[in-house]
Amino acid sequence: DYFWIVFYVFISVPVQEIFFRGFVQTRLYRFGSARAIIAASILYSLIHFRNPVLILLALVGGLMWGYSFSKYKTLSGPIFSHSVLGLYLFLLVL
Repeated sequence: DYFWIVFYVFISVPVQEIFFRGFVQTRLYRFGSARAIIAASILYSLIHFRNPVLILLALVGGLMWGYSFSKYKTLSGPIFSHSVLGLYLFLLVL
């Protein structure tokens, strides 16, 4: 369904990245970068509670996207790779 793909790539993923990396992680930097990345990634992974495999994948992805955001100060990389990974998982694997 093309509507779902458009929604996922242009709405869902950007909103998730803006919230968990741009808002949550940024607010947690006062506790240290590593702690902020880990805490935001754990919170992010918990929204995938319906599937234990997705929780683990979301945690790993969240750590990578959190590190990328922390290092490069932009959400463009995390949004792009999150979209690609999510589409791959939903369309080809899950």
